Amino acid sequence: MKKTITSLLIFSTLSTIVFADFNDVPSTHKNHDAIIYLQENKVINGYSDGSFKPDNEINRAEFLKIILEGSEIELDSSEITPLTDVDNDAWYAPYIKKAYKEGWVNGYTDLTFKPSRSISKVEAVKII
Repeated sequence: MKKTITSLLIFSTLSTIVFADFNDVPSTHKNHDAIIYLQENKVINGYSDGSFKPDNEINRAEFLKIILEGSEIELDSSEITPLTDVDNDAWYAPYIKKAYKEGWVNGYTDLTFKPSRSISKVEAVKII
């Protein structure tokens, strides 16, 4: 019994360290549980300063990352796209490449994707 309790305490401590709450998502935030769930399941990781910015609008690249990571769909970063504003070395490139290859996104008529633009509901529904 003592060994089980010790193991649980170690696991609990490690979980707290690895999956600590974001510094801007108080336990009273309406989406706290969902945000922490996504963090614990490695779908989201927030910003390098420990924040998540839960009240910001989500951009097109972030949305693709959440959908693909949440679905555990395999990415292929060797794909290329004709989208001129997709930096192949950016964190978001594998997500955009996969979505483009699958036909979930087409980009704009000027051959851009605009990864930092807020995603509209219509765009989100199309991807889903």
